[in-house]
Amino acid sequence: KELRDKITTLLKTTQKDQETYNKVLQTSSKLQEDKHDLIEELNFYKKLLVSATFSTDKVKISSFTINYDGEHDNYLYKLVLTEFSKELQVVEGSVQIEILGKLNGKKNRLGMKQLTSDASSSLPYKVIYFQRLEGNFKIPKNFLPDQVVVRISSQGQTKTEDITFNWTDLQKQEQP
Repeated sequence: KELRDKITTLLKTTQKDQETYNKVLQTSSKLQEDKHDLIEELNFYKKLLVSATFSTDKVKISSFTINYDGEHDNYLYKLVLTEFSKELQVVEGSVQIEILGKLNGKKNRLGMKQLTSDASSSLPYKVIYFQRLEGNFKIPKNFLPDQVVVRISSQGQTKTEDITFNWTDLQKQEQP
């Protein structure tokens, strides 16, 4: 009886230790994610400060990433636009994103209307120093992406700027 009680106590203690260990592991993992996010945020602001020293009247892409979200079976994009002019001003316009690739082996171009549930073909922006544009899209099953074209159109300017990225370069690289 005494031995049985000791074994029961030992099993309960081991079970509680395991539960505590699992909680510590989850907390540690969450803290690592938070740390990574904060470092990413800090690097973003450092990059902004460096960009601010080079005055320009054009809206530029500061960063652009695309990541697959397996939980929702879609892609998340983050696009950061910057504009640093000598005078404080709001620059408005729109951004179009197109994905170039192959659908069933044939070259194809997918625009925002085909990629999102939104009926809009562009994303509006109002930049004062910087603006983040984030969203998600879904790629058809048989589509193999190769490149992404981002077209920036600013109000009051007739010329648009097309910037082309390789699909694989946009995949967010996880850092330790």
